[in-house]
Amino acid sequence: MNISLRQLRYVVTASQTGSILGAAQALNISTSSILMAIDKFEQEMDAYVRDISGGEKIPSGELRVGSFTSLSPNVTPQIISDLHAACPDLIVHLSEGDMISIQENLRSGMVDILLTYDAGLWEEFDYEILANAPPHVVLAETDPLARKARISLADLENKTLLLLNLPQSRDYVGSLFERAGIKRGPVQRLESFEMVRSSAAAGLGAAILNIRPFTDNTYSGLQVACRPLVESQPSPNIVLATRRGARISRRAQAFASYSRAFFKTPRAQNLFVT
Repeated sequence: MNISLRQLRYVVTASQTGSILGAAQALNISTSSILMAIDKFEQEMDAYVRDISGGEKIPSGELRVGSFTSLSPNVTPQIISDLHAACPDLIVHLSEGDMISIQENLRSGMVDILLTYDAGLWEEFDYEILANAPPHVVLAETDPLARKARISLADLENKTLLLLNLPQSRDYVGSLFERAGIKRGPVQRLESFEMVRSSAAAGLGAAILNIRPFTDNTYSGLQVACRPLVESQPSPNIVLATRRGARISRRAQAFASYSRAFFKTPRAQNLFVT
């Protein structure tokens, strides 16, 4: 069920004290928080009963999905759109974050399923591979390196490296250079995926990313060039992750099904530079 441990605690306390006011006083929170938790629990319980009884042919209710922040905007809107067309009464709430925060949300039950990379995925989760996402180089279309069909890490040795300032992203890019025995140049850390691309388009350096948006235009109005990276290993996979041993709701199963379908389309293949 899609209910957090905190909400469950509110419900249990209300049952133990015998009143909403008693629970609010015991937990030192507002009565509205207790009421919201009870309403949420009742909704989820109703959905759970329909789910296991098979009485609900088309999934409805609410589904909470977690996704890695740089992956999410390029993938999830289309998946959710296709899912909504088939299940119009199913509402998908999307929670984006870095690898640590989204996994903590899955562990605690704040989300039902993750769409993310397997690099840095905790061993406690089950996962299903959807696609491989090899690294590629992103730079200004006017950069001389853009004339090359493929770019090596050695080509970037003296170039400013534009780095998405997330722990897993930093570790992954660093591992590519370490594995190749190549010293990287100066690093400029940036706080968003699109800021990395816009900075590359402006000629401020080069970036190594695993997902290519459907357009090479950036927010700045300038374009980037994307070229395969010669040293493509290690190459992460895009995966669906769930809590090991937990029952997967029909809502989460529906999301998983449409995720698989999306990654078989030509549109999805354009996300990768090979």
